[in-house]
Amino acid sequence: MAQRKKMKMNWRRVLVAGFALYVLCQFVISLSSIVELKKQEAVVEAELEAAYKEQAELEEQIDYMQSEEAIEKTAREKLGLIKEGEILIQRALEE
Repeated sequence: MAQRKKMKMNWRRVLVAGFALYVLCQFVISLSSIVELKKQEAVVEAELEAAYKEQAELEEQIDYMQSEEAIEKTAREKLGLIKEGEILIQRALEE
């Protein structure tokens, strides 16, 4: 009978150890997932910061393109327009 009681205790210890091992494995897996998500978060934050920077640059470009200076420059370069009293001199294209 003492041997049977000893066997029950061993099974109980095995079950407790198995459960503890299961909990430990789940903890390690969860921790690994958290670390991976933190890395992804850092990448997304860097991409977001780059997007904000690009947005600011584009807004500056829009502001410039709406200025009198940019409008006049575009009219002169692309449309060949000149102010009253000016003479337009163009270079001949070499072929």
